[in-house]
Amino acid sequence: MIINRLAIIGLGSIGKRHLRLIAEIRPDIEIIVMRSGHGSVCKEEQLATKIVHSVDEVVNEGVQAAIVSSPATLHLEQSLELAKRGVHLLIEKPISHTSDRVNELLKILDENDLTAMVGYVLRYDHGAIKFKKWLDNKIKGKILHVRIECGSYLPDWRPDQDYRKTVSALPELGGGVLLELSHELDYLHWFFGNPVDVQAQIRNSG
Repeated sequence: MIINRLAIIGLGSIGKRHLRLIAEIRPDIEIIVMRSGHGSVCKEEQLATKIVHSVDEVVNEGVQAAIVSSPATLHLEQSLELAKRGVHLLIEKPISHTSDRVNELLKILDENDLTAMVGYVLRYDHGAIKFKKWLDNKIKGKILHVRIECGSYLPDWRPDQDYRKTVSALPELGGGVLLELSHELDYLHWFFGNPVDVQAQIRNSG
């Protein structure tokens, strides 16, 4: 299916990036942007065909697919609304800040024969693809143990803002490890399969 009308839900830092890249790659596509009614106008908005402020308005515009790039706590509810109305989805990671109702979304996607993907784009990194091939083809031997260490440093990649007021630091917007380190968790799952057991520690060094 060729997508001619696409929605971008949320116009934060990643939503702006999606908008710029889609407008560059597919200048023929009509892009409907759903953004909150507050906040300053950004230069990327001029790339949109139309700006709306609700999922109902998005669907009424006849979009075939949507990129959900709003704060993580809104991902699931917005995705459910869109899927119920036949819209294909690219959902920015994480799919939600909680596992509640994720199975409901999967069921709706299946019933409506919809395509959906969570935006773990680092799977397309050349190094990651090569390592995955090594693992699958057992080129480098048998993996006996894996240890991964990662952290998030503040201020983060929004240097022009007070990090305490950004999504990274606000639990109500889905900030925290599921947002900032979920690529690393996805790598573990993709490379090595489903976990047998999970233990975790978290600490603040500040």
